[in-house]
Amino acid sequence: MLTDPRSIAFVVDAIHPQIQHSPQALQSFFGRQAEIPEMGYLNFNTNAFGAQLTTVYGPASLPGSTAHSALSFGADRFQIKEEWPRIGLDDFVGRAMKSTELAFDCLAIPQLVAVQCTIRSLVNLATQEDCRTFLDGEFFRIDDEDRGLLGRQPGLFGLRMAFPATEDDKGVHNVRIESFNGDPRSLFLEETGVWTGVIQKSDLRPVEAAIREAYGFLTGGVTDWIAERLSD
Repeated sequence: MLTDPRSIAFVVDAIHPQIQHSPQALQSFFGRQAEIPEMGYLNFNTNAFGAQLTTVYGPASLPGSTAHSALSFGADRFQIKEEWPRIGLDDFVGRAMKSTELAFDCLAIPQLVAVQCTIRSLVNLATQEDCRTFLDGEFFRIDDEDRGLLGRQPGLFGLRMAFPATEDDKGVHNVRIESFNGDPRSLFLEETGVWTGVIQKSDLRPVEAAIREAYGFLTGGVTDWIAERLSD
C-alpha cells in the first residue's frame, strides 16, 4: 500500500532572454505584490543579478515544520519556490501565475522561452518498515558478494530516470526516487519537467499547464508505477 504523496516543494523557473533588472523596477514589484493576496512576500533583498523576496513561516529550528516561500529574480529567469509548503497545488499555481503576470508588468521581460517545474514529494510505504529494503529488493538486489566489493552496505538507495518528449507530451521529464533518511518508511520523489517554446504576456496559460503536468507526471504515472511494484 502506498499513501498519497505529500508535497514538500514546488519550484518553477520561468526562463527568459537575459536582461538587467533596474533596482527601481524591482522595488516597484515588491511594493505592488504586497497588495496581492496570492503573493504578499514580507522580505526584500537585492543582489548583483536581481532580487529575492521571501517569507518564512514557523520556527527555523524545526526542519519540516518551517515553510519557506521565495521569489528570486536573476538575469535570465525568475524562480517561484515553496519548501515544506503550507499550500496545495492550486494555491501554488495561483501564486506562480500572479507572480508571472506582475513580473511582465513591472520588469523589462520581453517573453519567456522555457518553463522548468520541479515537484518534490514524500510517499509512505505502509507495508514496509524500511524503504531501502524495498528499493534494494526491487531494483538492486545487493548480496554478500556485492557488499564485499563495495566494502559496506549502502545507506541510501535511489534511481534516476529521464523521459524524452513525445508527440502528446512536449515536456522532458527527469525523475528521482530515493530512500528518505528522515523516515525509513518514506520514499523521496522528485520530478523536474522542462517545456520549451515562446510564451508571451498575452497568453500565460502554458505556465500553469507546465506546473500541472509536472505534478501529474509525479503523482500519477510515477506513483502508480511504484504502487504496482509494491503490490507484486
